Amino acid sequence: MKTVIQKLEITEDQHEAIIWTFYSNWCGHITNDLKEFQQVLASTPINAWFRMELTKCEEKFHEMTDRYTNSNVTARDYERCYHNCLITLFSIRPAALLNKIKKTESRPKGIRVFSVN
Repeated sequence: MKTVIQKLEITEDQHEAIIWTFYSNWCGHITNDLKEFQQVLASTPINAWFRMELTKCEEKFHEMTDRYTNSNVTARDYERCYHNCLITLFSIRPAALLNKIKKTESRPKGIRVFSVN
């Protein structure tokens, strides 16, 4: 069985660049402002969740394309299929992990002291 890199006819660096671009676009899609985007982008648990979901998408890609081994399917055809598999990530999000980020930013920064007259 060919790997994603072999099917797309790209290098490992190009594959990582595709994943990084896709991840940053996904982070931008699920956030509302720059601060939240940066927190989501830098979140280790969210990145781990994303990588797990990406692995599922890549498994689905293999499921769909492995039957076309000795055929006239081009790298461009595989690229379209790969993109269509990954694009499904835009419809899901780790709500529990995102809520943790939102809760931490909504905590008060300090204690307010009121003067009594």
